Amino acid sequence: MSSEPSTVASDDSVQASSYGRSPINFFTTHGDDAHVTRGEVSVHGWWTKQSGPAKKAKVTVWLQAHKRSKWKTVAKGVRTVKPGTSKRANARKKCKNRTTKVRFRTKVDVDIIGYADSPRQLTTKGVTRRCKV
Repeated sequence: MSSEPSTVASDDSVQASSYGRSPINFFTTHGDDAHVTRGEVSVHGWWTKQSGPAKKAKVTVWLQAHKRSKWKTVAKGVRTVKPGTSKRANARKKCKNRTTKVRFRTKVDVDIIGYADSPRQLTTKGVTRRCKV
């Protein structure tokens, strides 16, 4: 089995191709920065298709907080979605307070349903938000 390397675009999306089975699906993995809404910190993950017959993918998204010099997963979400941004996987965690600053990042894995694809995951750069979790 051969694989093609994924590439990271300037907007932090990951472009990957599926491998090991024809036809090939080319897709891009996306994740947004952590944001606080209604007392919860949340992140989203989704995918867009460049080419190929794939119609759905299982998108897994992890919300990670930087604690004691390490990134720790504080919430996880999984959703099977079509390509695009109308439906996205979401991970959220309630804030214990809104005064403490915490660094958060998003990790996203897209598994194309019915086809082999790259094991590559997207990890966004960390952002600081006022939300202790």
